[in-house]
Amino acid sequence: EYYTRTLRFNDALEYLDRAYKLECRYNQNPYDGSVNYLRGICMRELGQYDRAYDLLYRAYWSNNVISPAMTAIAAIDGMRKDYKAMYIHAMEAISKEAKHPVAPVYAALALYKQGDIRNAAAMCRDVLKRDSLNHLARYALALLDLKERQNNALMFYNSFSRSATKERTSSIMKYKKHSVFSI
Repeated sequence: EYYTRTLRFNDALEYLDRAYKLECRYNQNPYDGSVNYLRGICMRELGQYDRAYDLLYRAYWSNNVISPAMTAIAAIDGMRKDYKAMYIHAMEAISKEAKHPVAPVYAALALYKQGDIRNAAAMCRDVLKRDSLNHLARYALALLDLKERQNNALMFYNSFSRSATKERTSSIMKYKKHSVFSI
């Protein structure tokens, strides 16, 4: 665990693989899933996402790492642009640990990517009610509010006819013909 915290993932994998062999010598489903969880995190950080996904799913059965494993899987789903699976996995993490600081934000971002901006913003606001210092939720909410403002402005702009630019140009030209300076 020390090597994962100090970002020495290759060294960490060396020790984690040895620990896995010892732990699973007689039982393929050990009591604790932390070793597979840490192996999955190391693989993810080394860019081996498919292997990390498998290891994190293998760790998921263990009660003590359900929420962190599902959150890490949701992150991989987000990198793969599979936002439906990202939402499902984030909600699974939330169902195990209701006050998880990251999983609700991942679920909100998945909703946003699926086009549900209002529910995504509501999820971020709920997270901020519980923890006003959750900077990931603050950042996500700022992005969602900005996107909602852009959508509202776009709806206003779309209320003009299709040739809005042409209409504006012709009205400017008419104004110039009848202005004081043209006399």
